[in-house]
Amino acid sequence: MQAPLRLHDRIVSNDTERRRDPREPRSTTASVVMAGKQPAEALLSDISTYGCCVGTAADWLRPGRCVSIGLAGGLKIDTIVRWKRDGLAGLELLHPVTADQLEWLALID
Repeated sequence: MQAPLRLHDRIVSNDTERRRDPREPRSTTASVVMAGKQPAEALLSDISTYGCCVGTAADWLRPGRCVSIGLAGGLKIDTIVRWKRDGLAGLELLHPVTADQLEWLALID
């Protein structure tokens, strides 16, 4: 499973920035979960209070699908897939991160 996660290095900078909040260039492992599908290992990057990028080999991940991101400590955050390309996907959080979601806040502080 090493090869698909390395796709994360292919993220290309874009001069047309549309994000609402700055993203942190940190990365961490997580799982991507969708009802009826086997959880998939993922590498999170470009993390913010509104979303992140994931690198994963999950072939069931498609734009428009609702998925959860599971962090190591058990926190799950609900998202929607906004785009997918070359093993990477952009996920938008359905609800902005709140003060009690310490695991996620630690990734963006």
